[in-house]
Amino acid sequence: MPNSTFGTDGLLATTLKAYRTTLADNIFTSKILLWILNAAGSIENQDGGDKIVQPLMYAQAPNKGSYSGSDVFSTADNTGISAAEFPWRQYYGLFSIEGLERAKNQGKPALLKLLQTRLMQLEMTISEQMETMLWGDGSGNGQKDFYGLQTIVDSSDPSWGDFGGIDRTASTGAYWRAKETALGGALTLAAMSTMYNNVSEGNDHPSNILTDQDEYEAYEALVAAKLQVEDTKMGDAGFQNLMFKGAPIAFSANCPDGDVYFLNMQYIKLTKLSNVWFSPSELQQPTNQDVFYQHLLCYGNLNATNCARQGKITGAT
Repeated sequence: MPNSTFGTDGLLATTLKAYRTTLADNIFTSKILLWILNAAGSIENQDGGDKIVQPLMYAQAPNKGSYSGSDVFSTADNTGISAAEFPWRQYYGLFSIEGLERAKNQGKPALLKLLQTRLMQLEMTISEQMETMLWGDGSGNGQKDFYGLQTIVDSSDPSWGDFGGIDRTASTGAYWRAKETALGGALTLAAMSTMYNNVSEGNDHPSNILTDQDEYEAYEALVAAKLQVEDTKMGDAGFQNLMFKGAPIAFSANCPDGDVYFLNMQYIKLTKLSNVWFSPSELQQPTNQDVFYQHLLCYGNLNATNCARQGKITGAT
């Protein structure tokens, strides 16, 4: 049942609400993929709706061209615009204090110290699990997980169906397929250059490159004799990185072994339901337990607006 008293229980009920913004900020600055999403401005709000809907532009407008005098303009139906639809996914974090713990930490200073310890634990747990989940393919926990990079950066549909409701295997689905190269050998600058160019168009290039520790160290060895430059913003946030053709390259423990991801973050979005994002519930005390619970809820999902601008090298050794 909800607990709405104003003594120490009131402190318990209000602390997490007050800490909500700080908690979200700390989570999205602690792991490299979470940090990149935040730094790139790729976390967006949606106020509601049955699904997350992303408009897609995959071809030029049909009615254009040079003309002379009284030539008749083309008035063909507009094509080349579609939409991808993604389901909302749900995530929670549970915060609890047993009655005996509350009794042993009487007084506001002691209770606040206990709360701060629990909040730090919750931060670390959510950060690790969210980073892991956003590297996945959305099939985890019976397809309840958020979508991840392994779904977006792929040339085929995931095992559970069409990505965003669009069939990548269809002849018309090329714009929705990421580029993939199975290397099957040592990482080379030539292979990286080819993938970088494959997912570039005009002045639109990968903004970030992510890989595992082994491939990061392999790249580090390839450029050891050259002037090594890093992205200062990423470095100031505490993440090791080097540069490749203007894109910072960093490593994550959650990246699949042997993979190198070339990401254009303007087309990758973490969409959140604006009124339910690290939203704390009321403090609850079950009638059959000597414990207080409060949970944080997140409704959202990782999605994309252009998969063809994403790529990956697999099987690097």
